[in-house]
Amino acid sequence: MTKKKNIASKLVLVLFVLTLISCCLLGSTFARYVSGGTGSASIGIAKWDVGMAEGSMTIDVDKISPSQDKKGAHNGDDPRTHMTTPAAAIATITNNSDVSAKVTVTLSDLSFKKGDQSVDFGTTDLTSWTDGTSKPSQKDMMDTVQLQFATVASPKENDWEALTYNADGSYGVYNGTLATGGSAAVSIWFRVVWVSQDGTSYADELDTWIGQNVETISATLSYTAEQASERPTT
Repeated sequence: MTKKKNIASKLVLVLFVLTLISCCLLGSTFARYVSGGTGSASIGIAKWDVGMAEGSMTIDVDKISPSQDKKGAHNGDDPRTHMTTPAAAIATITNNSDVSAKVTVTLSDLSFKKGDQSVDFGTTDLTSWTDGTSKPSQKDMMDTVQLQFATVASPKENDWEALTYNADGSYGVYNGTLATGGSAAVSIWFRVVWVSQDGTSYADELDTWIGQNVETISATLSYTAEQASERPTT
């Protein structure tokens, strides 16, 4: 009996040890912490918004003629000028985008007409004016009746510039980069200045020829805008 009890006790002890071992193995293999949850993700697209007020970009000025001051004077040191005075900018281009914008303003299709006919200019610049039958060149015309632009909020005399001739036949008015945020804008101003070619013997005759042969100056004013920065500015 004592021997059977000892065997039974040993068996119980072996089973207990095996149970402990199996629990340890199961615990190290299958027991772990598991957590879960949900969230959301969103990706914003940088806004592109460059524009100007509707109905703008139209040049509308009064008729212009030569100045009467110092009539008959041909003194290159004190030229006679007469100009239109703009009441407001013809356009204000504003960048409300999240990225900066390169803005280009050009004037193209410049033409001079009398009625519905194009003006017949001479082929070379004038070097002298004799009997008034000579024809000035288009450059003579544009040197006398000058189209000028300014690109500041309230232009002063030194802010006005002449058109810049481009290789494609258009004229440059503005080329610059507007920052982001809506506060970046460029105002386009336009005026016409009649500059009598004093210092020459034909200043009055040239003025008269233009008044007799040119009735209207027309052109197309346009702008383009393209992205100028890769990342939005915060």
